[in-house]
Amino acid sequence: MSEQTMQEFAETCADQNSTDELLEGLEPLSDGSFRYLMNEASLLDCIEWDLTPREWVGGLNLAVLRQLTGTYADWKSAEVIARALARFGIEIDGEEAKDSTYTLIVTRGMKVLRKMAEAVPTVDVQQEN
Repeated sequence: MSEQTMQEFAETCADQNSTDELLEGLEPLSDGSFRYLMNEASLLDCIEWDLTPREWVGGLNLAVLRQLTGTYADWKSAEVIARALARFGIEIDGEEAKDSTYTLIVTRGMKVLRKMAEAVPTVDVQQEN
């Protein structure tokens, strides 16, 4: 997979999904690390984009970072991202620019973001009885 493909995947994910949706399969583990539970849609993404599961996780992390570094027309739009990350102990504040747009600032939880970036993909296999 090329770097360009990873960037395109991340851009598409950031544009088409909320932060909650991007973090849907992310699970914290007892040792402070994370894993991403992959489902059928995740595996289809890997096939369609020619990504390994680890590259897929990398793309999701890039998508979240794209959303974190975006500019938002109002605080309500930015606050949705802040709420999605708050459940993982990441605190976000907004900074209003002269043109009344908002950018986000991570005030707490940079270590958690780094741990999220190291998340291990795990396939969720459903057992039928």
